[in-house]
Formats: sequence, C-alpha cells, structure tokens
Amino acid sequence: MERRSIGPVSLAGKPLLVGSRHQPHIANDAALKGFTNIVDRDHFCIASEGGVFWLLCLTSKGLWRVREGVEPQRLILDDLASLQHGDVVVPRLGSELSVEQCCRTLSWRFTVLLEPS
Repeated sequence: MERRSIGPVSLAGKPLLVGSRHQPHIANDAALKGFTNIVDRDHFCIASEGGVFWLLCLTSKGLWRVREGVEPQRLILDDLASLQHGDVVVPRLGSELSVEQCCRTLSWRFTVLLEPS
C-alpha cells in the first residue's frame, strides 16, 4: 500500500506536484504492469487556497476528476477543477478508453485528513 500512496502530505503553503519526476515509483510500477508512459514528469498539481482544494492538469494527455454522483469532469492541459474529499483523479490513457477503464489501471483518491488540534 505504501508504494501505491502519496502522503499524507500537508498542502499548507506548498502545492503537491504529482508525476514521474516527483514519485518515480508510480511510473515504474505502471511500466511493470505494461503501461509505459502513463504518467508524465509533471502530471498534475493539488493546492489549497482559503480552505478550498484545487486540481491543476499539467499533462497534454489530460485527466478526469471523478466525483460521486456527478458526471466525470475531463480536464485538459492547464484546466483547473475543485477537489473534495473522496474525489478520484484518473489519467487519460487514450481516447478509445472510458474513464472506468482508465480508473482500473491507475487512479488517485483524494482524502482530506483533519490535523490534530
């Protein structure tokens, strides 16, 4: 599980960059499963501002933000979307694959952990 997770990470004052440059084990694990070049060096960024979490797409391949009860939101390079606890970030693996198929290959679930007071 440790190799399949990023964090916990505090977003206070510093955004989280996700990509093969920042988490090389993710790209290596995906390549071992036969999915080379899924994750770009800088794939996406998560930041917090004023108590709101944001997802910024940094890849020309695009990605989806999947939220329960809402149609998946497709993001292209430089698109910004809000993130909520439980949202899933899914890389696009090609125009012929559905978001569900891509999600079964690789995805990140965004979880908000409360800081101890």
